[in-house]
Amino acid sequence: MIELTENQREALTTLGGSSSVEMVAFDVWNELIALRLIHRRSDGNYDLTQIGEEVYDELMGKN
Repeated sequence: MIELTENQREALTTLGGSSSVEMVAFDVWNELIALRLIHRRSDGNYDLTQIGEEVYDELMGKN
């Protein structure tokens, strides 16, 4: 599994759980984009990538 910081794990689980993502720092989103775990849609919202979904599932104990 990809090594993530605590802030990155929290942001990924927040996004994967469809919780409010407004409290996540912009730099954390950029880090997750660089890791190819999320992508930013044209409307400004973020989605998990396929890899991001797999990491999310691992974090949530689904794998």
